[in-house]
Amino acid sequence: IFFTDVEVKPLPTLERQHLVTDLFSRTLQDRPTNTVLMAPVINELNILCGELGSLNVNLRDIVNRTTTTFGSIVLARMLTEPAADASIPIQRQKFIRALLEDEKLYNACEQALLSAQASENHLLTLWSEKNPLDTKQIHDMLFFSWDFCKPLNKSPKFLESIRAVLGGFGVGYSLMYLGVGASLAYNYKDYFNGSLCAGVGLFSGYKMYQMVSGIERFKIATQEFMIHTRSMIDALKDVSNLTDSYVLDQNYHGQLKNFVDQTTTSNGMNRLFDLLKKDTFKGQASMFSYLGRALAAYKHMEEVKDEFTPALEALGEIDALFSAAKLIK
Repeated sequence: IFFTDVEVKPLPTLERQHLVTDLFSRTLQDRPTNTVLMAPVINELNILCGELGSLNVNLRDIVNRTTTTFGSIVLARMLTEPAADASIPIQRQKFIRALLEDEKLYNACEQALLSAQASENHLLTLWSEKNPLDTKQIHDMLFFSWDFCKPLNKSPKFLESIRAVLGGFGVGYSLMYLGVGASLAYNYKDYFNGSLCAGVGLFSGYKMYQMVSGIERFKIATQEFMIHTRSMIDALKDVSNLTDSYVLDQNYHGQLKNFVDQTTTSNGMNRLFDLLKKDTFKGQASMFSYLGRALAAYKHMEEVKDEFTPALEALGEIDALFSAAKLIK
């Protein structure tokens, strides 16, 4: 298990679309029922899929210039669910026009979406069966599974101290055997048992090194997940600031504003926000980082990740509108 590959692989496009569709479907009960375009009509008009043999010849693929998977799914929703409120497309047009007329806004929006795109694969992997850290053996090495110890999984200082103790134990265990071996050889001229103890010390040290280095790789993987989570949150904040003056779909844009301002987020999400402000989640993941903090942040993320959904839908809406501006350009 210590040699398990925990590198996050790029998810296929179709799998990312399935994951995002599943996430967004959890909010469907809050949306009005679509009574304008039924499934057979969507199929006949080739809105999402072309005829057999030319599947890519469809409306969505022709107009799609989205940057993120969230945007591509929201674009499909826009095309298949006409807005019931006439003011919504008017406000969308105003935002697209602003993007076309204001080069600074266009570039800033593009940069925020590219930042979100760079982090979406890691973020979506948290909901995927391909999450390498979801293996029970790895999870049990990183976190306590006993109920009375579970609060310690969110204590960065305790998790970091466990890391130091584990490393120190490995070094101490090897030095003990080497010391005994040296003593037997030097003081008692017992070279056979002295060599045997030294060999045991070296072998156990090597095995402890394999174990500790393996666990360290798992912890570095949690840090990498959380670095990308922070990047996604920063992108969501940038998008929220850029679109504050435009009256877009309040079902989601209002929830994006509440998310980044932490006005309606849970206590767990607020603690995650506080942890992600630390320097541990800047730059590249490294074994020299405060990995106890990364573990605690990952544990918080496991519990509150579904709170991201409304904000990601709002990001998808902005991406879909930006796609229209890009298509016009």
